[in-house]
Amino acid sequence: MRKTIQSQAGGLVDTSVMILRFTFPYILLLICFQLDVFVHKLPVLEVSAPSFMLMGIYYWSVYRPTLLPDWMVFLLGALKDFIVGIPIGFSSLLFVSVNWGVRAQRRFLYGQSFAMLWLGYTLISLFHALILLITSFFMHGSEMVMFDWKMMLCGIILFPFFWIAFYATHKALPDSSEDLIR
Repeated sequence: MRKTIQSQAGGLVDTSVMILRFTFPYILLLICFQLDVFVHKLPVLEVSAPSFMLMGIYYWSVYRPTLLPDWMVFLLGALKDFIVGIPIGFSSLLFVSVNWGVRAQRRFLYGQSFAMLWLGYTLISLFHALILLITSFFMHGSEMVMFDWKMMLCGIILFPFFWIAFYATHKALPDSSEDLIR
C-alpha cells in the first residue's frame, strides 16, 4: 500500500515536471511577444526596436517546429498587429513566411554551428528590415522611407543572448520522434 501511494505521488511529480518542461518554451515566446509589444509603446525605441518574436520563431522553427505550428505564428502576429496598431495581418504574414522559409532550410540549419545559425538569423533580420522598408514606402510614400539598420543591428547583437535562453529550454525538453529531421 505504501509503495502504491509513493509511486502515484512520483508519477504526479513526473507529470508536473513534464508539463512544466513543455510550457517553458511558450513562456519564453510570451516574453518575446511582451517585449515586442512593450518596445513599440516606448517613443524613444519605437523606430529601432528589434523583433524579439522573430528570434523565437527562427530558433523554434529550426529546432522544434512542432512546438510552433503555423496557426500559432499567425495568431501571434495578428495579436501583435492589433495591440501595436499596425495593419492587421502584416506581422502574421511576415512571421509565417519566416516560419516556412526557415523550415524549408531546416535540414541545412539543424546541424550547423552557432556562427552559421547567427548568419541565418542575420539574413532573416535583413529580410525583415527590407519588408518593413518596402511596406513603409507603399504606406507613407517616399518621405518616410529609410532603411532601419539600427533595428537590424540591435536584433543581431541581442540574438546570442536569446539563443542561450532558447537553447537551455530546448535541452530541458524531452526528445520527440516528431521533431527528427525530415
